[in-house]
Amino acid sequence: MNDSSDILIEPVAAPTNEVRALIAELDRTLSAEYPPEQRHGLALDAIFQPHIRFFVGWLNGEAVGCGGVALFDDFAEVKRMYVRETARGRGVAQALLARLDAEARAAGLAMLRLETGVRQDAAMRLYTRGGFRQCGAFGAYASMRPEALATSVFFEKPVGVAIRPMSESFGAEVIGLDLSRGLDDAAFRCIEQAWFDASFLVFRDLEMTPDQHIALTRRFGPLHIMTPLHYNHPDHPEVMVLTNLEEGGKPLGIRRAGMGWHSDGEDKQVPNAGSFLYAHVVPPEAGDTLFADMYAAYQALPTAMKQRIAGRRARFSRVDMHHVHYPHEPALTEEQKRERPDVFHPLVRTHPRSGRRSLYIGRWARDVEGLHPDEGRALIEELFAHASNERFVYRHRWRTHDAVLWDNRCMLHSATPFDEHRHTRLMHRTTLEGEVPA
Repeated sequence: MNDSSDILIEPVAAPTNEVRALIAELDRTLSAEYPPEQRHGLALDAIFQPHIRFFVGWLNGEAVGCGGVALFDDFAEVKRMYVRETARGRGVAQALLARLDAEARAAGLAMLRLETGVRQDAAMRLYTRGGFRQCGAFGAYASMRPEALATSVFFEKPVGVAIRPMSESFGAEVIGLDLSRGLDDAAFRCIEQAWFDASFLVFRDLEMTPDQHIALTRRFGPLHIMTPLHYNHPDHPEVMVLTNLEEGGKPLGIRRAGMGWHSDGEDKQVPNAGSFLYAHVVPPEAGDTLFADMYAAYQALPTAMKQRIAGRRARFSRVDMHHVHYPHEPALTEEQKRERPDVFHPLVRTHPRSGRRSLYIGRWARDVEGLHPDEGRALIEELFAHASNERFVYRHRWRTHDAVLWDNRCMLHSATPFDEHRHTRLMHRTTLEGEVPA
């Protein structure tokens, strides 16, 4: 029986008699089941702190449950949740959890976490039904001795979308995005603006089907279909497959793609605006991707170099460099060469949305318009060495269900190798159409 219509969840700011009685009952229960070093609940007075919201659950006028939520910088934690045995199965626990969930969301946090005991079978079933999943020790628990956590079980649940800067200059993490719940326009606009501000976004623990991948990418702009088509997903041509997997001796995607610093489509008349790479299977070691901030690289150039490259264009050549960057791929046919003629792009590019200027070079750049080829190549090499300096670089160590959206208009990136004979890598990438650099 569920008497939810008779349930009231009420905030409390001080230890009332009802709270004292409920916490005392909870402590007696834990004392009977666990040794002192394996009980981690807050003392009564410690519950009522500025970062903790605490609530009492009432059923038909009787206080039968309680629970709090501690609001930290990057997650929320359920604290001292308890429902009397006489009220269990009547919706009080669900109502309390819903209120704690709402408090975490209102605080703009992405994850709600909790610790419970291994003997709390009913509680663990409740959490699982409520969308929680088991996780590792977090926060202060992560630094405890293993024996102190021998009877602990940890759970977490995404409750919202949080955007967390990864450094002062570029990059941000998007935490808690659950595409099965949808993404409203206001939340999307926050993510989009974060992309323009940070240049690349790392989406953590993102469950995403190819259809969802395409749909989410399309909200950032028109999609670009990569060629050759045989490296794209058989059912979703908008998705390029990057993998070392084979079936019957036939590659299931492109392998060793993206080695060397570049931005996607730099060798085309209209380069790609952005790329969105999603990790289905990652090797246990190596295979990282490097990202370099070209806003910062341009700003750090000496004034004399800025003046030297102002208004100049580099020549980008697929024909010249295909055999260098893809020696394991077939040589370009004459038709492919005609389809990918040399292009010229400015060495200093202005972003169409942010209005900021960045250095625009990459591995397909050969020389500089208006300069002797030797002088142009030397200039490209000098700029290239500057752009890839480690002070501008972030190394992304992939985890399964990571997705990274980067802005090709103001960043370089480079894949790094892994042991393809021992490990598997399977990634899906969607690509955004861009505009002629200016």
